[in-house]
Amino acid sequence: KSPWRKGLEKAMASQRNAKNQDKYVTLVEKLINKNLSPVEHKFIVRILLQDIRVGISLKNILGYLNPHAMEIYNSFNNLRDTCARLSDPQYVRLLKATVEKNAMEIMESNRNIWMTPSTFPAVIQKT
Repeated sequence: KSPWRKGLEKAMASQRNAKNQDKYVTLVEKLINKNLSPVEHKFIVRILLQDIRVGISLKNILGYLNPHAMEIYNSFNNLRDTCARLSDPQYVRLLKATVEKNAMEIMESNRNIWMTPSTFPAVIQKT
């Protein structure tokens, strides 16, 4: 066995049972032995180590999908549920309607605070 295979088997021994370990090692060796670029190899290793850093945060990715996606993710703490909800057109429509209604209520309350009704009668001037 190659040193690479021995190291990989040792690393995977704690995570997988011996029966499936050979299958995973063979799969990884096939990936590593392919004629891939260094960048592709780097991402294969990162995927295997579950350490993918691409320079984009989850907040930015979710913000691109929907302005309220991060709020949904924070309330459920589950990316699968968040994506399922955002892919449901009815949920997105209801979310948008709720946000618009809340915004209108806030604007109306601000208008009442800052624009108190006048006690003076309106006068139309002739020009």
